[in-house]
Amino acid sequence: MAKAAAVAALALGATIGVATAPAPAAPYLSMSSHIDYHEVDHYLYVVDIQGMVTMSQTAAQDSINHGYTIALRYWGDDPDSDDLLAGPINPQSVTAAADGLHFQHSLTMARANLNEDSTFVDSWTNSDADEIYVGARLLDPSGKTVSLVESNRIVDYF
Repeated sequence: MAKAAAVAALALGATIGVATAPAPAAPYLSMSSHIDYHEVDHYLYVVDIQGMVTMSQTAAQDSINHGYTIALRYWGDDPDSDDLLAGPINPQSVTAAADGLHFQHSLTMARANLNEDSTFVDSWTNSDADEIYVGARLLDPSGKTVSLVESNRIVDYF
């Protein structure tokens, strides 16, 4: 049993290059994501993220099978420091496809939470607009970050 586990771990390491090496040893893992949103009613919005880690389908399935996970954090973008709006959250779906490891999540958020800029920040930047984005991380089974990406920014008046 231990030999089978060692062979599986070695196969995963050879496939995606990260089973035993630290995150910098796998710079070829490209990660992308995109968020979109829609208003449910005057008080609620749904923020949807779609993302992918580029790798073979075999490597993506091995990653899922061996406990690699995606962690999502929803952020309010501010000039001095960003506000954590939600997270870490595991995506609703993580799947292996021919072009890589895909993930998707939809989160319903209150308008008041998306309107995260303070009055001072709004007046200092001469804007009432809020900017939100999602940070996504591919984590190995021990919780170490292997790859990460920030989504596009949504700018709106929440």
